[in-house]
Amino acid sequence: MTDSPTAQISSLRILRNAARDASRTLWPLLRARAPLLIGLHALAFAADQYFRFAEETAHRRLSDNLGLMVTNASLAVSFDLFWHSTLFILIIQACTDRKHGITTSPLEAFMRHVNSLAIEGTRVIARILFWTPFLLLPALYQYLRLFFVNFIVVEDPRYDAGQISALERSREMSRGRAGLCFIALLIGTLTEPILSGWINGGEIALWHNPVGALLSLPVSLALNLWTLLFLFSVFEALNQLHPVPASAADPALPTTPPTEAVC
Repeated sequence: MTDSPTAQISSLRILRNAARDASRTLWPLLRARAPLLIGLHALAFAADQYFRFAEETAHRRLSDNLGLMVTNASLAVSFDLFWHSTLFILIIQACTDRKHGITTSPLEAFMRHVNSLAIEGTRVIARILFWTPFLLLPALYQYLRLFFVNFIVVEDPRYDAGQISALERSREMSRGRAGLCFIALLIGTLTEPILSGWINGGEIALWHNPVGALLSLPVSLALNLWTLLFLFSVFEALNQLHPVPASAADPALPTTPPTEAVC
């Protein structure tokens, strides 16, 4: 999991450029997709509040009803996965459209990619679970090697054309970059909960902390978008450093010059 000294220098440059590009892209993206993004985020916030209230009610009044609590928890996890998948598809598709100079409707993007994300996500989980009984470190390493699968599914037209495997392509891109992927994973996973938690004091339930919950709402949206843009920029950098072999490339499909902006 340790990069070579040369790779470490290059990885730091990639992370720095990714943070810069994400910061530059955030406001134009918010301005272009404001109604949709704000509406989806408000819906996610309302659903989260409902599930929190239902959980508290179940613990307070129906603490012996294990089935009800499990059902509520399952619905909450399912909605959270749906929300993050939807946001991921919309943001990455918007960046891809801007890069190639095309326009894809949000509904079309969702319908095109949601099934593939579910299938490839299941394959990634299967690979990780295969290694988990042995040691956690090999399982984590497998996750890092497959870190870019979702980005490939949405961004790379060669995946839709059946010319590349998302898992194999991710392994190619992340070879020798486990340290970079690990740092990117930490930034992408921890940035939003840490900063939002600092604003709301760790209490997001609206009936317990209305001011903190409402103040953290726009911050949470901005940070969720920023982390996606940051991870996409890392993906784009490695995608350019590890191009698809010419034998697998289709000249009819759009490509990105190495000097083109990320999003």
